[in-house]
Amino acid sequence: MAACVRELWHSRSTRRLHSARAWPSSLPTGRPVARPTPPRSRLVQAVLGVVGRSLPPSPRAYRGCRISHAGQPRISNFSLDEVFRNEVINHGLDPDYTWINGYLPIIWEKDRYYIEAFLGDIAGKIGLELGCNVGATAIMLSRLGARVTAVDVDKRYVAIAERNAARYGEEKIQFRWVPAAAALPFPAGSFDFVTCASVLEYVSPQHLPALIREIDRVLIAGGVLVVLGTSNRLAPREVHSRAWLSNYIPRRWDRLLQPRRRGIFPWQITKMLTGYADLVTNDRKRYFNVRRKTGDSPPKIVALRTIALAGRFLGLSCGAVTPSFFLALKKPDLQTTGEHKDARVAHNC
Repeated sequence: MAACVRELWHSRSTRRLHSARAWPSSLPTGRPVARPTPPRSRLVQAVLGVVGRSLPPSPRAYRGCRISHAGQPRISNFSLDEVFRNEVINHGLDPDYTWINGYLPIIWEKDRYYIEAFLGDIAGKIGLELGCNVGATAIMLSRLGARVTAVDVDKRYVAIAERNAARYGEEKIQFRWVPAAAALPFPAGSFDFVTCASVLEYVSPQHLPALIREIDRVLIAGGVLVVLGTSNRLAPREVHSRAWLSNYIPRRWDRLLQPRRRGIFPWQITKMLTGYADLVTNDRKRYFNVRRKTGDSPPKIVALRTIALAGRFLGLSCGAVTPSFFLALKKPDLQTTGEHKDARVAHNC
């Protein structure tokens, strides 16, 4: 009887997690069944997709992924799932919203491939997730074996992320609220890698330089900064608001017009990190292999390669020319000082 009740509860929770607008749990392994192609050519569709027409945030953007589910985090405690849902409701949010309840499956089937390709085996490594939101990226990193500290400037999301990690059985993640991301409460050289998933575009232009300096400070020599899913101001369509041309409107016009959401330029990050190696530029083949794994069609890969050639004249890697850009920047591999080693030990005791 108890087994039947657990199975019924699991089915109910699974249906709730994978709602009509969330990640479809019943998709078969492999590529999805091809849908009829409209009169517009595949190459034209691919170009439009690269410049922003079909890019997220929308669950439809992820229907082309190869669904493996191998090792994918699953809710392991459904009583803690109810605690998570109540925490979300208490903060005035919808627990069934795709980017709250269904965020982790999307991260697992998209961003995980970038982490594995450009960070390699992260088991035992010490990582910082900057701007943890509901904790999806932190849970993914922890499931891959990293020792993760996740921070956010919003206390609500820190509380939600803690409950989210608990229901997946990833309670070893250290979630911390930081009142100002431009002053991280960690010693220099504390982390092997830092991830920023769709967060830097929300930092004001006045505070972004100070935040980048803090990332450089807490990252160990030879460590890697990974920037994922960040809205690119080069794109004609802003990926979060989906507003056309808002990226091109000067900020000073906001005093006359309604304030608009904008992305950031990739060089706002790269130019501040002098001496960092661009891992995407150094291994373009690896980047395009990840794009294939996450479901990009051959015509879309061709279109992206073409746009990437134009981006090279601006000094941009192929990962920096998409509407949601990707960067993997390695800090100069200097000899780690004894001071940094002591700081890492003290931070993780």
